[in-house]
Amino acid sequence: MRTPERILRDIAAITGMARGTLCVMRKTPAGKTYYNHQTWAGGRNVVRYVPPDKVQSLRAAIAGYKKFIKLADEYAETVSKRTEI
Repeated sequence: MRTPERILRDIAAITGMARGTLCVMRKTPAGKTYYNHQTWAGGRNVVRYVPPDKVQSLRAAIAGYKKFIKLADEYAETVSKRTEI
């Protein structure tokens, strides 16, 4: 198991985060794909169009958020084990 300090360094190295899911809206016969970004905010589903030039960066940000959640859980587990009586 990694140390809490190492986990915190890994968390600090995450450069971007975005909650939600990137979804295919439609594909054209010419092979072009259009995407939207779905998130839950204010008690409702929020959907916005994603321009083609922003798809890759949004994918990376969503992956960053998932990594953050995983690392935060690992951090909590590690610290909890350290403090067990």
